[in-house]
Amino acid sequence: MKPTVFFLFFSLSFSFFGQNSISGTVYDTEGVLPFANVIVKHTSKGVIADENGKFAIEAKPTDTLQFSFLGYTPKDVYLQNTKDIKVILDSYESLDEVVVTAFDSSCKTILTCCGYYISYEHICEEAKGNEPKIYPNPSSTGVFNFVSQNDHQTVEILIHDFSGRQIQKLQWSSFNNKGEIDLSGYQSGIYLVNIKADGTWLETKRIIKG
Repeated sequence: MKPTVFFLFFSLSFSFFGQNSISGTVYDTEGVLPFANVIVKHTSKGVIADENGKFAIEAKPTDTLQFSFLGYTPKDVYLQNTKDIKVILDSYESLDEVVVTAFDSSCKTILTCCGYYISYEHICEEAKGNEPKIYPNPSSTGVFNFVSQNDHQTVEILIHDFSGRQIQKLQWSSFNNKGEIDLSGYQSGIYLVNIKADGTWLETKRIIKG
């Protein structure tokens, strides 16, 4: 009798404290929401949902998953042994995109509100048609190529995570068309890249490490 009781206790303990494979789908009010961030709260463990809003992540039954996406209000879900989750994120519609001011004759400043992150995007007319490109995007490794058709004397890149925290600042004093952005040491998710060339802010790009 004792071995049976011990085995039952061990099985229940493993089920309660061990890692489970949690899967599910992320939606908004119009249907599936692709590429949403899914993290185990208070850890560095996270994944990104695929183009169909589906995700899979290892977590304990006592963990809380946090779901987020730019332009949507984050949502926490306490697992409680749930293994299949359907989550609906609500869009944040207070501000979408507002032109704030013109700071010279060729550039304008855009205030973009992404739910819980606000960024300033500086767009210059002379950059049209020659915008810098970042690829591959998404990147499974977290390593991106940054390419510009123009030769710049200086290039500065600021990278923010989805919470608005700056995680990297890259600078090139003599930029020759191509550079590298390495996010391999960071969790999967969406990042914002602010690009400044020769003292002028060009644009903000969204990249995905998945």
